Amino acid sequence: MKTPDSVRNPERNAPSKSSRCKGVALPEVRTPSTEAPTRRCLAISVVQAGPTWTGWAVIPAEVASTISAARDAAEFEARLLDFARSSGTVSVVECPISFATAGGFLESQGALLSGRGPKGSLLRWREAAPGVRIGRNVSLHPAVQIEAPVYIGDNCRIGPETRLGPNAVIGDNCIIEGRSRVSHSVVLAGSYIGELLELTYAVVDHNRLANVRLNTEVFVTHAFLLARLTETGLRRWVARTASRGLAVGLLALLSPVLLLVAVWLKLFRLGPVLHYQEAVRLPAEGDPAQWRTYRLPAFRPRAAAGRSLLLDVLPGLVSVASGDLALVGVDPRNPKEISELPADWRSLYLQSKAGLITEGVVNGVVPGDSDALYSAEAYYTAVAGFSHDLRLLCNYIGQLVTGRRKQAVKSWSEQSPHVTL
Repeated sequence: MKTPDSVRNPERNAPSKSSRCKGVALPEVRTPSTEAPTRRCLAISVVQAGPTWTGWAVIPAEVASTISAARDAAEFEARLLDFARSSGTVSVVECPISFATAGGFLESQGALLSGRGPKGSLLRWREAAPGVRIGRNVSLHPAVQIEAPVYIGDNCRIGPETRLGPNAVIGDNCIIEGRSRVSHSVVLAGSYIGELLELTYAVVDHNRLANVRLNTEVFVTHAFLLARLTETGLRRWVARTASRGLAVGLLALLSPVLLLVAVWLKLFRLGPVLHYQEAVRLPAEGDPAQWRTYRLPAFRPRAAAGRSLLLDVLPGLVSVASGDLALVGVDPRNPKEISELPADWRSLYLQSKAGLITEGVVNGVVPGDSDALYSAEAYYTAVAGFSHDLRLLCNYIGQLVTGRRKQAVKSWSEQSPHVTL
């Protein structure tokens, strides 16, 4: 079975499945400087007649270039072993950190959680409770159940009635929807876990699932189950900048159309030409006092359903050009509407981005169907990215051209029973 590509840092992605491990030799390397500390170089495990490399190493910078110049994996391993034997001393650890298989990785994480890993392999964050480590900016629903040992990384959102542990590791920037169960498993950073899922003895890397007990690895194509949380930091900034540039170009190109619509409405409709909706700029913090609002223009009061190209989208390009809104995202809402959302929905909504074109609009979600709307926004938050935004935008334009709209989608809770992976 292949090792997940992103399994590289056992201290960051911390631990799962607890089991017994044999004592093995762990050579250490002392750097040339007398002031430099002793550094552990190589973990090896006993396999039948002799030792083999478990897939990770910490080596001094001055020898890295020599070792990395190997022509293939076998030569790389041979050079690393030779260097460790000639330059290191030998100590014994109870359980090495292995990256050779998903099962070995899971076993190593369990050893780290229980304190049986190599000396110096410290987990981040102090314990919030015995055996429970929680990072910064983590949102735990009050109904979450935790059974130690458990590790939760930074910026995670854990939904209601979710059960974590024992031996569960959640990497940074993950979302786990409500009523799911994660035990003896590792969820790597930036992963989305859908509602009503049960993960046991598994390694999840975005939409890749390795089941240790069945010795299988699959790619999950349904983003309501597993997905990558894509837009953070630099990517989000780049996407917003691209939206602003496109909006400026469209405004310059379509300004005559905007002017004609405004004149027509002024002449043939009573009331103001422009209507403004107060909306919160996303992403936003959980504290309403820190929310920043803007005015979203339209040629009509907020529509009960759909997005009119002339009345909603074209005037809304002004907010996109100013950087308050994106072309594609979740539905813009005012502070009162956001505060009235259920806690798990509000938490998910605040970390997304608002847009003129939404998942719900393209897929024909009925405005009054809160379950379907929540499913659409949860799905978009999980899979949002340039390619998905472009697909939604093209679908919306295609619907305008053909005059065909999709049937309303069902909520995820109605479509799917409890799923065990």
